[in-house]
Amino acid sequence: MEFNIIKQHIEKLMELMGISDFSIEFKEIEDSPLAINIKMSEPQILIGRGGSTLITMQHIIKRLVYKKDPTFVNFTIDINNYRKERERLLRELADEAASKVRLQKKSVIFPPMSAYERRIIHLQLAGDGYIATESIGEEPYRKVVIRAYS
Repeated sequence: MEFNIIKQHIEKLMELMGISDFSIEFKEIEDSPLAINIKMSEPQILIGRGGSTLITMQHIIKRLVYKKDPTFVNFTIDINNYRKERERLLRELADEAASKVRLQKKSVIFPPMSAYERRIIHLQLAGDGYIATESIGEEPYRKVVIRAYS
């Protein structure tokens, strides 16, 4: 797929939002979605609370690209590597919580988070035979619970 289609849509969206100070990086990794990182001086504008604006922006761009080219390659959009850092932090928090559950035999409940973030925690702990994870509650207040495996 040509990166130009994605780039054009990102640039148009940024223009409509009045954002001109940004750059776009494309990174292809074998067997992974195309990674697009937008670098800008004030990233919080496009990240939003808990990454909600970033998720919405990615959804909009994907819909626009798919409309032009239904065979598009899957891609993820990041802003100043926010997602990458957030994923690293969530993996660390998941490991720490799992250790706590193993030691204290008490469940740990995370605050509400997006499906994307919950999935990171579930996948991080999927191979641990001593603990179990589950999502509880209704959107947008859905949480991950880590408990001792019974």
